[in-house]
Amino acid sequence: MGSSPPWDTSVPHYGAPLVKGVLSKGHVRCPWHGACFNIATGDLEDFPGLDSLPVFQVRVEKDKVIIRANKQALLSQRRSKPMSRCSAVINSSTGFSHVLIIGSGPAALVCAETLRQEGFTDRIVMCTMDRHPPYDRTKLSKSLDSTAEQLRLRSMDFLQEHDIELLTEKEAVAIDVKTRSVTFEDGLRMEYRKLFIATGSKPIPMSFRGKDVRNVFHLTTPDDANSIARLANNKNAVIVGTSFVGMEVAAALTDKAHSVSVIGIESVPFKKALGEKVGKAIMKLFEANRVKFYMLNEVSEMIGHHGQLKEVLLNSGKVLRADVCVIGAGSVPATGFVKQSGLHVDSKGFITVNKMMQTNVDGVFAGGDVVMFPFSPRNNKKVNIPHWQMAHVHGRVAALCMMGRPN
Repeated sequence: MGSSPPWDTSVPHYGAPLVKGVLSKGHVRCPWHGACFNIATGDLEDFPGLDSLPVFQVRVEKDKVIIRANKQALLSQRRSKPMSRCSAVINSSTGFSHVLIIGSGPAALVCAETLRQEGFTDRIVMCTMDRHPPYDRTKLSKSLDSTAEQLRLRSMDFLQEHDIELLTEKEAVAIDVKTRSVTFEDGLRMEYRKLFIATGSKPIPMSFRGKDVRNVFHLTTPDDANSIARLANNKNAVIVGTSFVGMEVAAALTDKAHSVSVIGIESVPFKKALGEKVGKAIMKLFEANRVKFYMLNEVSEMIGHHGQLKEVLLNSGKVLRADVCVIGAGSVPATGFVKQSGLHVDSKGFITVNKMMQTNVDGVFAGGDVVMFPFSPRNNKKVNIPHWQMAHVHGRVAALCMMGRPN
């Protein structure tokens, strides 16, 4: 739920004099996020994470431990698993992909990389609404000043090197399961043999007046984050919603903005998720850092001057000065484009899948935040768990199933 991925932590290579993880039975586990590595091979064995660790030759001479290491590997502290290349002769304009992936988050990326790691040599095309290569979206609310390049998970060079084609600014609008094709907003039509849907979530639509006023943001891209940081500098910031995103933005702005106001519909933040006692403690911590709360409240109107936000009017009649506003009132699955396709979607918009991430339609898989899946620790009750680690697992499971190697 908004935690950053494990490769930010410094889990050192095997043989280092200090292990910053939990070392047990031939494995080292990241204490922050749970990623697990084999100390003999350095391979990533449990998510979240994309990369393995480099392994170096070690020998002991009397009272000295001598490590023979590649200098570049020492500096990077990460290693990609070997991947196959695409052996098919493909024209980039061809409207067909053996595996078509919609989305570019962790589930989508792990699916594509697992296919290549497991020897898949046909075409893989990944389509994303974003204009940037895959990046760590969870950091947007924690590091508002970071650029897409600083947050990226994989570069275009990396994807090209491993024959994973990325099409940016492509919004899927319809799926035809009979012809096995996806149509995009710009008119592009792509046929597929296997389809993986990992479109994640989108902000809950808001019903207040004044939606066309400028400087009101849903935090969904690095460009949004950068604009929020710039506009909030020594100005008045208003956060609508006490979700994890909303509260993280409020925390990030406490040392930037002149004032930070948070509007919530509950009596305390995180009441449903963490309970009233914890919510009150968190609220006091924020208040000690000059954050003002307006709880049991909702926005009635965004009031602008010459089209630019100046005030936020609450249902209670309270008027808040505002130069920038961030909507952090929760999210819903981004699955509107599948609802007329024949794929089974529940009343909340989640795609239902089995334990292999297969939908009710042959050749179509889904994973990450958009799915309800059977969870074995709860007697295979279908659940939705919007978490980095789960998304990574979904991507790998789907890829292996596509190749006929269920794990």
